[in-house]
Amino acid sequence: MIRGIDFFTIEVYGLMQSYNATIEECQLLVNKIESLKKYDLQVLNHQQDTGYIDIALYPKNGDKRKFIKNLKDDGLIE
Repeated sequence: MIRGIDFFTIEVYGLMQSYNATIEECQLLVNKIESLKKYDLQVLNHQQDTGYIDIALYPKNGDKRKFIKNLKDDGLIE
């Protein structure tokens, strides 16, 4: 049984506006993704001209149990 996860990283592709964006601009873009609004987000890396963005997901309000449930509900962990 998983007792706690501090953060989870994902790679997002397909945000066309991200191709020539800065990290800060990518942060603004990912903050608008409706399916990720249940997490605190931080853009870690952006591979310019590819559209790939590495994102760290953190639990909102430090609630690790809800964080794990959300990750499971979203199919990111089993």
